[in-house]
Amino acid sequence: MAGRPHTAIGTYGQISVRRQTGRCRVAGRYRDADGRLRVVTARGKSQSAAKANLKLRLLNRSGYGKSGMLSLSSSFGDLMALCLADLELQDLVEQTKEN
Repeated sequence: MAGRPHTAIGTYGQISVRRQTGRCRVAGRYRDADGRLRVVTARGKSQSAAKANLKLRLLNRSGYGKSGMLSLSSSFGDLMALCLADLELQDLVEQTKEN
């Protein structure tokens, strides 16, 4: 099956550029940590400044990288500890939590 390659989590696709009254606006589709593609935009005085602003914004997205509770180097055990702690906070019957 031919088609566009899948955008991996934490990466972005092609950046589009638009000129707007003396400034540049750029946009790119970014795959967030939850797996969803989202459009992220930035502006700048020039095309290169706008692209640099966009890349900085993508780097600092919340929930990904250093700002979240987990990072790319977190272990599976760290993930499970976080999931179990979250499960305890949910309003569920004890048997459901045990399952």
